[in-house]
Amino acid sequence: DASRAYFCARKRNGDADCPLVPIEYNTRFVEGNALQYRWYVPHDVPGLVALLGGNDTFVALLDEFIERSYDDPFNVLPNPFYWAGNEPDIQAPWMFNHVAGAAHHTQHHVRRLVLSRYSASPDGIPGNDDYGTLSAWLLLSMLGVYPQHGSSRWALSSPLFANATLVVDDARNTVLHVLADRSACADATCEYVHAATINGAAIDMHAAPFVEHAALVANVVNTLHFVLADKPNKP
Repeated sequence: DASRAYFCARKRNGDADCPLVPIEYNTRFVEGNALQYRWYVPHDVPGLVALLGGNDTFVALLDEFIERSYDDPFNVLPNPFYWAGNEPDIQAPWMFNHVAGAAHHTQHHVRRLVLSRYSASPDGIPGNDDYGTLSAWLLLSMLGVYPQHGSSRWALSSPLFANATLVVDDARNTVLHVLADRSACADATCEYVHAATINGAAIDMHAAPFVEHAALVANVVNTLHFVLADKPNKP
């Protein structure tokens, strides 16, 4: 539906079946609504940016989509906006990275979702874990990395841990150290990335806040280093 920028279901006869209320759950979409499926284009985010009218509109719509989800205090029921507990829109907070200068939105929302939607309480996972999908989202988000669909790149955000070590290749005994320098932070949240390097090589956190998988495993010992701050490092 180009007039409202929502994807529509298609009937057997080929006609579009567009929902009148985009936040309504109905039979047009599987475990989701039109608002959530708007963002289900992980394989072509630049194409979605163009379809929605460009960088500014994309960022504003995505920010509103996630921001409105915090209004719902219930953690395990379907959220009419960003639903942290289901796969169709699970990648949405990471999509800001595809717009130059907007990565601070990813850093803010990923950290806020980690702290508000996950806990050690009985409702500490915001939905069915689906063979570990939500647990994996949490772990990767806490490390500050997230895989990009159909790509060899990882999107970057601010890690929650000051120091983490992963064995990424048992056969080669390859390890990845994820380090976060928090010395510039006065606030405990410390959610924004001011600089990042992989094995000493600078990563452009404004234009291209991503790292190739090959760079993460280039050596036997690899280091992904972040410098964090309390305020976003806007261009």
